Amino acid sequence: MVKFIIEDGILKKCKCHDEKEITIPESVTAIGHDAFKRCKSLKTLRIPDGVTKIGEKCFIGCESLESIQLPENISELPTYFEEECVGSIPLFDYHDNGWKSSSPPSREYCERQAMYRETISQYEYTPFGMFSGCSHLKSIEIPEKVTKIDVCAFADCSALEEVILHEGIQLIRDYAFVNCISLKKIWFPETVKAIERSAFEGCSGLKSVTIPENVSIIEENVFKGCSPELIIYGRAESYAETYAQKNNIRFKIMD
Repeated sequence: MVKFIIEDGILKKCKCHDEKEITIPESVTAIGHDAFKRCKSLKTLRIPDGVTKIGEKCFIGCESLESIQLPENISELPTYFEEECVGSIPLFDYHDNGWKSSSPPSREYCERQAMYRETISQYEYTPFGMFSGCSHLKSIEIPEKVTKIDVCAFADCSALEEVILHEGIQLIRDYAFVNCISLKKIWFPETVKAIERSAFEGCSGLKSVTIPENVSIIEENVFKGCSPELIIYGRAESYAETYAQKNNIRFKIMD
């Protein structure tokens, strides 16, 4: 039987065994860091509408997770603290004790993280590594209040086929969807301004990306390792068109 550790409305830990479906009690208003870490049998999670905060890496290692609906009332999703900058750069491998990287993060990378910490404190977003390693997750709809998808939020979600983004999303962080090999298309709303390094690297099934005119930053290796049939759709003379030409990616002008 599943056991919840709850303090002052915060779900600190869910002690899972072989449960495939879990419903979080209505009394919970926040989910703490690592709360569902390595609940390997969990397939379906029901989160009450009263939950407004979700902690970092709370679903990491939930390799059977297929269905989850994020509450519309989420108002705070905490940042990833760069002083704990571990496993946040390329060449990821997932082990029972978490993400491992082939080399430690550079000073430049951590300094860059610190810069973002200062300049985007106003964002509400999916936290670092939120669903990383959830290899059975097939679909996710990001709530309208979320404006940033953080580093590695959906890394290695190998079954992820559908990502629904709403107006309001402004920033896609580094490695956000790295190695999502089942993802075939992605549409960005007009509010998106930047797509950072390697956000979709290794998404070998990705064939269609729609990028709005407001995007002015697309960093290196964003679509590295994607399908050779990849087409970027966008406006004529947009940054998306320039990026596609520089990286030998097919580009089609939207009507």
